[in-house]
Formats: sequence, structure tokens, C-alpha cells
Amino acid sequence: MKKINVAIILILMVSAMVILVLGNPSDDSSPKNVVFDGKTDGFDSLKELENGTSIIIRGTKLEEKRTEISRSEIDDEVNGGYTESIFKIDKVYKNSESNEIVKSSENISISELAYYDKKTNTTYHVNGYEKMTVGGEYLLFLIPVDNGMFSTRGVTFGKIPLKSDETEVNKDSKVLSNNSDLLNNIFKEAKAKYNNK
Repeated sequence: MKKINVAIILILMVSAMVILVLGNPSDDSSPKNVVFDGKTDGFDSLKELENGTSIIIRGTKLEEKRTEISRSEIDDEVNGGYTESIFKIDKVYKNSESNEIVKSSENISISELAYYDKKTNTTYHVNGYEKMTVGGEYLLFLIPVDNGMFSTRGVTFGKIPLKSDETEVNKDSKVLSNNSDLLNNIFKEAKAKYNNK
């Protein structure tokens, strides 16, 4: 009986030492979140957002194609990036640039300003931007960017989830804390106007 008790105590002591030396893997395994807040266009109303945007569409995020990360040449720190997502257009409300790929039933690439870096186990958010949910339906206010992709106008202002009451903006962002009522009002007004249009 004493041998069994000693064996159990030894096993518990060795287990405790392994945990102390290696640490609890579950503590380090969850990704960190970093919010980059920067200057961007802001809008005081839905009308102002509509007038300041050349492309307004509705559709569904199909998938995430790739993540692009840029690093500092000096210290290898992340200093930018994006996630390229594929978005299927269901309806075009505005295309004042007559962009040929902006048509109903077409798939376009969206440069989402939130991206995960495996090297640092960190998700980065520009101005609190949260990636769209795969399968989620969104109203997007877009501007053309490099490589045939599009980006949301005013970063967080231009992505409105149609089937959720959430603004889908990272809570640590100064953009959300300084503009939460404004964003909520614009999103609510846009949903009321475009949800059945």
C-alpha cells in the first residue's frame, strides 16, 4: 500500500514539475489581438457614406483565399497586411465607376484589414476591423485598391452585416469607442434601407 502511495506522489510531483517547466500550453495557444488605429475617412451619416462611395453592393463572403503580411526590414515586426476574401455579389446598388467586374453573380476579391500572423500567433485589426464571417451576408461600400481588389470605405464604416445586430468591430479599437453611436446609427439606417431593396 505504501509503495502505491509513493508511486502516486512521485507521478504527481513529476507532472507538477513538467507543467512548471513547460508552462500550461493552453495559456499560450490562444491568439493575441492587436489593434492598429490610424487616420481614415469618417462619415457622419448614411447619406454622406453613400455619396462618398463609388461602389455599393450586397452579397456573401464565400472564403478566405490568402493572408498577406508585411514586416519591418529592421526588426521583423508586423507593420501591415490584409486577408484576401472572395465575395459573391448578389446585387449592385451603385457602380459609378462602371467597373466591369462589379456585376450580380460575380465573385470579387475583398482586401479585409484584419489578418492572422502564424509567426506571432496574433490577429491584427486595422481601426478595429473584424473579418466578415464566411457565409455571412453583407452590405459593402467599396473602393478599388491594388491588384484588382476592393476595400471597404472608411475601413469599419463600409462593412455592414445584414443578418446580425452586431457592428462586428473589435471592442479594443478607439474607432469603436469614439464612434460607436455613430456607427450603430449608420448601420441601423443602412439595414432599414437596403435589407429589402
